[in-house]
Amino acid sequence: MRHMLIASLLVILLMALPSAPQAQTAVGSAAAVRNDVRGSVVGRMRTGSPVHQRETVVAGVDSSAQLLFRDKTSLTLGPNSRVTIDKFVYDPRRGTGEAAVNLLKGGLRFVSGSQNPENYSVQTPLASLGSRGSVAEIFASENGHEFFLLIQGAIEVCVLPSCRQLTTPGQYVRVSPDGGISPPSPWPGPTLNLTNSVAFLQTHFKTVVIPGQDLLPRYRSLNDAEETQCSGAGCFGGPGSGQGFPPGQGFPP
Repeated sequence: MRHMLIASLLVILLMALPSAPQAQTAVGSAAAVRNDVRGSVVGRMRTGSPVHQRETVVAGVDSSAQLLFRDKTSLTLGPNSRVTIDKFVYDPRRGTGEAAVNLLKGGLRFVSGSQNPENYSVQTPLASLGSRGSVAEIFASENGHEFFLLIQGAIEVCVLPSCRQLTTPGQYVRVSPDGGISPPSPWPGPTLNLTNSVAFLQTHFKTVVIPGQDLLPRYRSLNDAEETQCSGAGCFGGPGSGQGFPPGQGFPP
């Protein structure tokens, strides 16, 4: 009888103890890390550091990181960026799952993986991006404007109930703080270089502004735009690309 009483008391005590925290689920890893990049789970990140579901990753000044996931999805963070892996579920045997990412600020290059393109979504403070098997760059600026650039494939950018579809590589849309979405237009800045793209946004888009009009700077001609920002092969609208604005035409309002 005494032993049964002791055993019962031990069971009650064990049930009253707080449960141990559940282990974080690793869903990918850092393929490359430059300078100061930190995760809310792992702390200071290095090449090979695991990336977890519901983890927030922050890249500091002059820092960047490439994150690779189990379905071959790739996220590249530019400097001064913050992203949260809201959800990542993947069954490699069936090729099914769901991936949801939240870009809180800064620049992000998103490359969809082997799942159904409809399984991917990227959320920003203002809008959401749906993938159609794509490569896209997304920028959430500190002054409340957001930019969505299509590199490959197709994307849909929505601020409900309005949506814009981008199907031509090198086009972008801008989402203004009031939720308005601009028509697709040729991107004037560098591509596939988040550091340069973020610098382009921070310097020119924030300092060369005509009050009451588009946030983007007006160039007097296509040549001015090329000489200022888009002189390399990595730019849409650069020399020999066949893209850009006709002489005398600036950015659309």
